[in-house]
Amino acid sequence: MTKTQEAFVAAMVRCGSVAAACREIGISARTGWRWMGIAEVSQAISSEFVELADRLREQIGGVLAEAVQALAEIMRSPEEKAAVRVAAASAILSTAARVAMAQAGRREGEEQRDELLAFWERVRVEVFQEEPGL
Repeated sequence: MTKTQEAFVAAMVRCGSVAAACREIGISARTGWRWMGIAEVSQAISSEFVELADRLREQIGGVLAEAVQALAEIMRSPEEKAAVRVAAASAILSTAARVAMAQAGRREGEEQRDELLAFWERVRVEVFQEEPGL
């Protein structure tokens, strides 16, 4: 891979589109699309995106539990208005659904359903402090 192609790979990760990456490094969109057809370039872009996603998951995972715990405290607080408690509960459920769907990925059928049910059970027990298996 040439230095310009390496710059294109890095720009693709930063910009997220062929047109924007090409503008950033000063090549034509036609060249960028042609390079996307080169296995070495497209594989490098895929690898970089996977690494970026892994780093983001690690960063988010580090604060997600704290954020959910803070929301859970607000939700349980008798001093908070009902609307605030409901908003906190809604945020927890929304976050839990997104996390569950991300964890389930592209798997289908029974395995995905079982994984989602297990996740919801953990949320009920750990966040809402309910008895397991109810």
